[in-house]
Amino acid sequence: MLGIIIWVFSVIVLLSVWNWATEEIVWEINSMWTNIITIMPWSSFISAANGSRWAYAKLNDKTMSFLKTNVSNIAWMAPILEWSKLVSYWETTLSNAWIVWTTPEYFVIRTSKLIKWAFFTENDEKNMTKVVVLWESVSDDLFEDQEPIWKKIKIWNDMFTVIGVVEEDMAVSRWVYIPLSTAKVRTVWWANGYTVIFLSVKDWDLIDATKNEIEEWLRKFYWIKEWNKSNFNVTTQKDFLEIVDKIMWVMSTFLASIAAISLLVWWIGVMNIMLVSVTERTKEIWIRKAIWAKKSDIVSQFLAESVLMTVIGWIIGILLSILVVRIVNHVQDSIHAVITVKSVLIAVISSISIWLLFGIMPARNAAKLKPIDALRFE
Repeated sequence: MLGIIIWVFSVIVLLSVWNWATEEIVWEINSMWTNIITIMPWSSFISAANGSRWAYAKLNDKTMSFLKTNVSNIAWMAPILEWSKLVSYWETTLSNAWIVWTTPEYFVIRTSKLIKWAFFTENDEKNMTKVVVLWESVSDDLFEDQEPIWKKIKIWNDMFTVIGVVEEDMAVSRWVYIPLSTAKVRTVWWANGYTVIFLSVKDWDLIDATKNEIEEWLRKFYWIKEWNKSNFNVTTQKDFLEIVDKIMWVMSTFLASIAAISLLVWWIGVMNIMLVSVTERTKEIWIRKAIWAKKSDIVSQFLAESVLMTVIGWIIGILLSILVVRIVNHVQDSIHAVITVKSVLIAVISSISIWLLFGIMPARNAAKLKPIDALRFE
């Protein structure tokens, strides 16, 4: 019974947390990157008359102007130039911040959530204003309990005024946003291309068609005749979700393998317990058979005991898992694990197959015992 309780409890809790984690990841991606297309430079190996070389797409203003002219379904477009640099405020210095020079359209495309004050505007971009928008974690590390707005921070030996704080998204790096025009003139004037270009489409249903159209026009722009030699990479949120699905599938397979190994070990334990219980009750079985008990009576007895213990184990395991999941959800607000009917059925069915299988086998062995064998055993 204890084995049943532990197994049902473990399966239900594990599946509840896993389902929550999977849904949370997919929801975050869908909520922020629903209709985004990403263009990145990509190296491709080409052969020319003067020898083989690596070709690298240069994303710049000409690229953006060409796409705006020829691709009709583009709603917003924002280039990005990234660079890792120290960010400091008085004696506090961050070495893991990632500087992102971009345009105001970026915040529209990524649906960034503003926490304090404002994003930089078209006027800031036009006037090359030295302003900056910080991630919430960067702001907390630099200013702690101080108000960050209108404070000046040092980036690349230059001072920038903090005008806004945004909520963090799914990106791995810790980002600091600066107007792109400021980068071109004041800081990274030597940069001759963008790191990435973000686009949003007007109609989500046309995102795949828009992606194909962008690839076709970019191949014309870079004079690429063969699609497999493209020196750029165009991806959508659907592509990213497919990668996430593959990762989640691998993780699910890994967890299922661990569960299967644990289940096998538990099977062996249950089988041994049932076999031992039959062996220890040899005298009882012999007495029943001596007073004309049939094989079906012996099997029914042991099977009824197995079913009773299984049902009680189910009830306790399910109630215990519900209690633990509710406690976890209450203590940790960020976790919203939900017990589904599917997780309960998986736990119950697996325990049924195990307990009944290894309950019937010892019962059949007990029913086959002969009274003389029982006497000899005693």
